[in-house]
Amino acid sequence: MLGANACHEVADPGVYLSLLAASAHKPELMAPVKETLAEYYQRLQNESSDPDMATILWLAAEGLIFHAILGLAPYSQSEKNRLFQKLMQISEEAL
Repeated sequence: MLGANACHEVADPGVYLSLLAASAHKPELMAPVKETLAEYYQRLQNESSDPDMATILWLAAEGLIFHAILGLAPYSQSEKNRLFQKLMQISEEAL
């Protein structure tokens, strides 16, 4: 499931920033996003041998993406890529 986040290098910053703006100014627009995330979370719970670890890995990947998009990442692009690879490795070993 973490593989879905492997597209971190092509994540569109505009989409993430739009989500942040919508959540601040028109939270009702977030309903479809919340529904999609709830479905993804439910799949993690149902399909993973270790649902808690799967959720932690998913949240870690999302955090790396948000750091980069918001320009808050204290690490380089190559370090981010290395961290994503480590998350993928942990995912393959643990799940």
